[in-house]
Amino acid sequence: MASIKQTAGQATAPLTAAIDGLLDIDPDVLDDAQLAEAVVELHRQQARLAAAVSRLTAAADARRVWADDGSRSCGAWVAHRCRLPVGQARAEAWLGRRLRTMPATSEALAAGDLSPRHAMVLASLAGGRTAELFGRDEALLVDHARRMSWADFVRAIEYRRQHADPDGVERDADHDEALRRVHLSPGMRGTGILDGMLTPLGYATVDGALRRVEQELFEADWAAARAEHGDGATACHLTRTPAQRRHDALVELARRAMTAPGDGKRPRPLISVFVGYETFKGARLPARRRDRRQPRHSRLPSGRGLDRAGRVRRAVAGHRPGPGPPLHRRRPPRPRGSRPALHTPQL
Repeated sequence: MASIKQTAGQATAPLTAAIDGLLDIDPDVLDDAQLAEAVVELHRQQARLAAAVSRLTAAADARRVWADDGSRSCGAWVAHRCRLPVGQARAEAWLGRRLRTMPATSEALAAGDLSPRHAMVLASLAGGRTAELFGRDEALLVDHARRMSWADFVRAIEYRRQHADPDGVERDADHDEALRRVHLSPGMRGTGILDGMLTPLGYATVDGALRRVEQELFEADWAAARAEHGDGATACHLTRTPAQRRHDALVELARRAMTAPGDGKRPRPLISVFVGYETFKGARLPARRRDRRQPRHSRLPSGRGLDRAGRVRRAVAGHRPGPGPPLHRRRPPRPRGSRPALHTPQL
């Protein structure tokens, strides 16, 4: 055991020395270009270090090293030995196992081209119903992770997930619907503790309303700050923090709801569903000509629960197959009393 510890110490000694050298650097002596380059390069090396940690963790998991002290899993062992949250430790062990079957992702992570977060998202496709698609398209997906912004990359992965497992979209929607909840519990001294989980449509509706009222309060705070401090007013002169404004905006929404007329017209959200040309073409064919064997994900989505909550506007994105100009379809006019609330992409 002593020799093993000595070997491990020898292997990490250069890393320890390098980190000590980085900690000795005074950021104030670096110019802006050097500081920016250092931050980017450190993130790259951090990804490479994460690749090494994942590889060694996977080896420890495969050898059941974690069972020596009575732990029930590698994740529990890592959490105990490294004093990490159990969820984080389990995720690291899970990623290490998945990366053993993801050669392109492992190589890109070891090169620092991907972050551990990118690897986690890719690993979510490497098992279950989406494993076959991932094995075929791993190199392409890794290239997406290298080139795309984080938001575009996550969106592209979700598109692939929907194509590989179209029924999974329905299961996820059922899951989100079942988990919807809001808890308002009494706290100390008459305070309240608010917690919950909203469905995608519920989140879009509440978030939009809350942001509008919060913006009103923000403008009122700025007006008060300028009235007191003139043109020299800054954010530090505002009387409320962003979190406090959101609290006050939520309370204001409740006041407005209690004073709204009972027969008032309720706004209906306007929902846009973006589909590809083949989906659009299949949806427009008469029933007798439409292929009944057409996959569910290539049809227009049914909009589970959306038609009851708002008006659904369908649009088309993409190009016609073969030669010819891109497909352009004039967006239908927005129905009166509606507002954009939820955009559901589907390829």
